[in-house]
Amino acid sequence: MFLNRPAFPSENHEPAKPMNRPSQNSNRIAIIGTIPPPFGGVSIHIERKLALLERANIGFTVYEQSCKDDPNRNIVPFKPSVFSFLKLLWRMPERLVHFHTNRLPVLAVAAWVLRFRRKNYIFTIHSEQPLRVIRGANVITRLAYKNCLRNASHIICVSSTIEEFMLSIGVPQSRTAVIPAFLPPTEKETCPTNIPEEVNRFLERYNKTVGTHGWFGYFIDGVHVYSFDHVVELAKHLKANHPDVGLYTIISGTYEESHRDQIFELRKAAQLEDNWMIIESQFVAAALYKKTDVFIRPTITDGDSVSIRECLFLDTPVVASDAVKRPKGCHIFPNRDFDAMLKLTIEALNSSAKPSALTTADGFENRLIQILEHNVKTTYS
Repeated sequence: MFLNRPAFPSENHEPAKPMNRPSQNSNRIAIIGTIPPPFGGVSIHIERKLALLERANIGFTVYEQSCKDDPNRNIVPFKPSVFSFLKLLWRMPERLVHFHTNRLPVLAVAAWVLRFRRKNYIFTIHSEQPLRVIRGANVITRLAYKNCLRNASHIICVSSTIEEFMLSIGVPQSRTAVIPAFLPPTEKETCPTNIPEEVNRFLERYNKTVGTHGWFGYFIDGVHVYSFDHVVELAKHLKANHPDVGLYTIISGTYEESHRDQIFELRKAAQLEDNWMIIESQFVAAALYKKTDVFIRPTITDGDSVSIRECLFLDTPVVASDAVKRPKGCHIFPNRDFDAMLKLTIEALNSSAKPSALTTADGFENRLIQILEHNVKTTYS
């Protein structure tokens, strides 16, 4: 089952009220990014951030880079081409722009155009990818990247590692903040009716379920970022030794079709199609995470995983690699150590203990709103 542009669940059952298109005098934040689908960590963060901005009475326009359009919510599409992007930056009426992308060349060009137009910009850095790009760049390119980061009005880092790097290249500490991308799901998002019927049928066949998430075809130095090779081995082990445990993998998207084909072929050759469900339909995963017995995150790098914090928030045990610093409550194994991952997964399945739930007491929402309100005030005053 494939879902075509599903609506993101909302607490409000009333129809959305039309919002005015951006005008020269509106004190809005321009947000450049993607809203669901696909339901990846960044797109979910942006979607929930919009609800947060509405509650805080902060105006916004979303310039949606995958061409979705919703005038009632001030979501404006634009084609992801260089010319369209430059034209958008030049013509947009907003004087404060918030970027949600890790593509440094895009950020560097945007920063140059916006500074020429005397506009302010905020970056949210969602992963460590920009750090690797800067370290691997030549001297001139590295200088250009550092310059665009140093001149940002604010840089929101999803982890302390990212903030430490920003400080090391000269970004003032007063203009950085560590705020994980996790924003709590609403009650509507965790409603079981959000789970597709074929996924429910899969869950009903097993006493317990292990969940994973990732993208096809995302590699660094020849290693799959989401360690799907280890997920294959986990599926084999569960089928042979724990036939009452089902395994699913939620796919946010595909970078390389050949890798997707390879994984499906491996699953078929190992006769894992019954106990390992690969879910490519797009839906809000919070309800599924709530029904999952153990969630594993065997990534070789990361930012601050929204899916991990979401599972902890929903009392679902999490087994994760030590590729980056993980939230309190995770069961941690050495990066790319399959045996250690397997051991912790089985232990978590057999344990009745639940992680200490994450709550909004962490202050992610309040800190994010405070930063955005401050930047709106200083930009438009």
